[in-house]
Amino acid sequence: MMTDIMSQNVNEYLEILQKAKLNSDIEVSHYATTSIMEIQREFEINLQKTERRYNEHPEDEKNFDRYISAIKDYIESGLIFDKILSIYQKRYVEMLEIKIQKSPDSRVSFMNAIDCYLDMGEYENARRLIDRAIVKWNNNEGPWLRKIRLCQLTNEGYVLAHTINEIKRRRIYLTGEGKAALAFWDNTQTKGVEIYND
Repeated sequence: MMTDIMSQNVNEYLEILQKAKLNSDIEVSHYATTSIMEIQREFEINLQKTERRYNEHPEDEKNFDRYISAIKDYIESGLIFDKILSIYQKRYVEMLEIKIQKSPDSRVSFMNAIDCYLDMGEYENARRLIDRAIVKWNNNEGPWLRKIRLCQLTNEGYVLAHTINEIKRRRIYLTGEGKAALAFWDNTQTKGVEIYND
């Protein structure tokens, strides 16, 4: 049963179980807690398997990608926190940096590494990869939206305004999410809302 769940939308299922844990019905709460523990065990087993395969054949790109994907899935599961989460985040970006060295045109690896660095609060590492990504994919929204997020997290109002102007000047194609993000921050700048300390 758990293997079937793992192949489906596990995060959605976990969200339901987390709520069920707080249920006043003891049986429901117990079932939810047991199920969460079993799902976490499945994540850990999968991670161990993919890591072992990677260590046995580090040159195999599929094994490498599966290992990276397994770490990402575990991080995004919501099952790990604090120090344990930090350990896996560090391992994740280490592997992504290796992936970027091996495949410098892997935009997904760049974006995932930037996102993880931002989540970890390692803003200089995020900035380093954002700058490289903008040079490589200057007409793609991905690096630019992450630069906006970096400005938000580091309170760089001037850089934010400049970034918004660059996106407009270059007429970068934006998805719905990108348009919403740009409109929000552009509106904030236009109204002169003092969110940032320049």
